[in-house]
Amino acid sequence: MTNATADDPRLPSITEIGREEYGKMEGYKDEEGVTKVFIEECIERYNLAQKAPVMDSEIASLNEINDADLDYALKLINGTVPIPEDLDSPTRE
Repeated sequence: MTNATADDPRLPSITEIGREEYGKMEGYKDEEGVTKVFIEECIERYNLAQKAPVMDSEIASLNEINDADLDYALKLINGTVPIPEDLDSPTRE
């Protein structure tokens, strides 16, 4: 038990998943079903995030890591530059 915890603390793979579909819970217990649900949920959450108010703000450019100004991002995180005025209230908090 100690070796498993200390040497390789990875979680086991997901073997089943459930979600609400058309008002009732559906479960998937095979690899194909779990993968399908996982991909669909990731796509849905990505699309919702793209519609968030923050994506119309000055910091929207930080969304794409390949194009982001990481120096600016670090300054923003560390509080050495002011929070942009065009952020919506929940994002500002």
